[in-house]
Amino acid sequence: MVLISDRRVYRRPYFFELFTIANFVIIHLMFRRDSNAVLGTLPATLASFLPIVLLLAIVGVIVRIVVAAARGQLRAYLRIIATAGWLSDTFRIGLFSALMSHVYGWIKLTVPLFHHRLFDQQLWDLDRRLFFGMSPNIFMLDLFSNRRVLVVVDWSYVQIFISSMIIALSFFLSAPGRRMRVAFLTGNVVMWIVGAWLYLAVPSLGPAFGFPDIWLAHSESLRATQNLQSLLMTNYQNVLKILDGDGLALPDRRRGRNRPGIRLLLGSGARVPGARVAEVAARVSGCERTVLHRV
Repeated sequence: MVLISDRRVYRRPYFFELFTIANFVIIHLMFRRDSNAVLGTLPATLASFLPIVLLLAIVGVIVRIVVAAARGQLRAYLRIIATAGWLSDTFRIGLFSALMSHVYGWIKLTVPLFHHRLFDQQLWDLDRRLFFGMSPNIFMLDLFSNRRVLVVVDWSYVQIFISSMIIALSFFLSAPGRRMRVAFLTGNVVMWIVGAWLYLAVPSLGPAFGFPDIWLAHSESLRATQNLQSLLMTNYQNVLKILDGDGLALPDRRRGRNRPGIRLLLGSGARVPGARVAEVAARVSGCERTVLHRV
């Protein structure tokens, strides 16, 4: 449902804006003694992510225009997206989606600097207790041990995650109603930023690094995943160099240079399980509720 008030600019800050800014200030102050990079890299993050988010919104609008035209609702939809309220919300949602990614990346990136202990064994033991004494990692590898199946799983992992992100952003950012769009971003901001702080509270390298022998036996079938894991480990090692007094090295491609360094959105390799699963589940649930409500 689109309210009359949705057409006007909402002048008060949304919760997702306040929450994101507060966490940005916190991680900036925490990391400030080592580097001003949290603030210094912000323009580059916004310049990279804001156009992408707004482009996805445009793609969603084009799809909705086609659907609305087929349903005879084109004029109504065009009147809504031409209002100052819808356009200003779109920019604010895009801006804080980018800022949220920046905050999430820096919290996760600095985990090894603020919490040196790893909890891989404890999390492995917890998984076994929850799974009636069997490790779910070993169970899944045994269940899908056929090489062809593993290749499909390896290929689909990143594809499904990225595809669901693109579809969800396009779907919700192009929605006519303010309530749906604000609720979507609020849920994403809280889930990802709180998840990042959980990384910091209970850091782990993950089963691929904590127990590599299990995965190396299937390395030929999991090449895409192995390549991604090697990038994560390199990034993690570069973060650890800060502890050794080497300072913060960010990628430098100016004037033909190509200095390898810390890549923000790769994180530090330290993690707790479930954030990506929760994200995909949230997207599917949100789309499902919207579709069922319309039906």
